[in-house]
Amino acid sequence: PEYANALNNSALLYQTMGNFKKAEPLFIEATDIYKTRYGTNHPEYATTLENLATLYKLEGKDEKAQELLEQTLTIDKAIYGENHPRYATTLHNLASVYKDLDKKEQAKSLYEQALNIDKTVFGEKDPAYASTLYNLAVLNQEMNQFDEAEIKFKEALAIRKEILGENHPDYAYALYGLAGLYHGMRKYAEAKNYYDR
Repeated sequence: PEYANALNNSALLYQTMGNFKKAEPLFIEATDIYKTRYGTNHPEYATTLENLATLYKLEGKDEKAQELLEQTLTIDKAIYGENHPRYATTLHNLASVYKDLDKKEQAKSLYEQALNIDKTVFGEKDPAYASTLYNLAVLNQEMNQFDEAEIKFKEALAIRKEILGENHPDYAYALYGLAGLYHGMRKYAEAKNYYDR
């Protein structure tokens, strides 16, 4: 397991450096070791599976990422239950893959589940809750659900302003998201206001 942990950490480093070809075999070897040592219902195995899925998503291999994240979700559910932050994180990551695969209704359902867990565990004044809310707003926008998107963008913006302040990059990102929504809706004055901010 210690060797597998070192492999996983090396793979994460290569991934951060953008060297995906070196990262992939290390993640796979670490996953194999954890599977052999602990079986398929262990947190270390699930974490390394999710790390490999993240790599595949970065490479645009969304089908592979989906398969691994679905496995990870099943493991997380068995280990932690359906009201745990770890389960919410995997829901969030799988929703992102579904969105990229144009499975928007499935993605929306998972984002909503993750949002409910974040709200229960962290409350509504937390970066994790604001992040999930923001990503759900982006999805609403892509699904032409502009009223829902606007409400969620504004709520995410207000939370980030309160907890991070107006000089934080995540606050600026939320402003940009709302500006993009208004731009797409042809509400150009509102879009300009948020782009300027």
